[in-house]
Amino acid sequence: MTAAAPDIKALGPAIRFADAILRPIGRMDVDALAIAPLPGSDIRALSSHPAFAAPINRAVRERLRLTGNPVSRATVDRLMTQPKSRLALLFATERAIEVDRASMILAATVLHKRIAGMLLKSDRIAAQKALGSDAFAVAVHEAPFMHASLAELDRLPAESDILTTPPDAGQGRIDAVNRFGLHVALNYVEAVEPEILPFVLARLHADAAPAGRRDAVAALQPGHVDHIVKLMRRRLPSWSAIIG
Repeated sequence: MTAAAPDIKALGPAIRFADAILRPIGRMDVDALAIAPLPGSDIRALSSHPAFAAPINRAVRERLRLTGNPVSRATVDRLMTQPKSRLALLFATERAIEVDRASMILAATVLHKRIAGMLLKSDRIAAQKALGSDAFAVAVHEAPFMHASLAELDRLPAESDILTTPPDAGQGRIDAVNRFGLHVALNYVEAVEPEILPFVLARLHADAAPAGRRDAVAALQPGHVDHIVKLMRRRLPSWSAIIG
């Protein structure tokens, strides 16, 4: 009997992850690419030359310990079939600018109760600047009614002023909020597909220790996972087709 041909559409996510491992440079934060004595910017520039692309990608794979079989067959099967696993894959492989956008939406949703409790107009304006108009709109108009339970993930101290006046104003506030949203994303990957978490940490040049993340963001329960899948489907149309 002839074996059935593989479903190319189903194979897509697995191929996407394999490509991310074989050619990690295009998906890594530039700070994660440094190979002494060369900074990450030089490594990225060298990799753009056809003669150096393969050996430079191999060197980065080895330094980040991405060689061998980094994930099990069971994980690959889930990446091909499970929407929640495909979302974890997107955090591992999507462009940094898109991951940043997702992180802001996650931060806005988890922190929506803090925004609802702001009494001063100046605080709400600061929060809107930190999150961006789109994510702020999610916090005000969508999160309280469709994803209220995600506020349970907020473990910051009650007096935290992450949305208004962190140590550095302006860009520092934006970076702090984005980092919080990234912590939500990392906890999501850890809950759904922990085998690919090391790759996500490496590509985003994030701290591998969970303590800092868990001080800010609680571990996700299945209900939280389901809400995040629905949120990302709704707010990121370009991801929706891949999530399925």
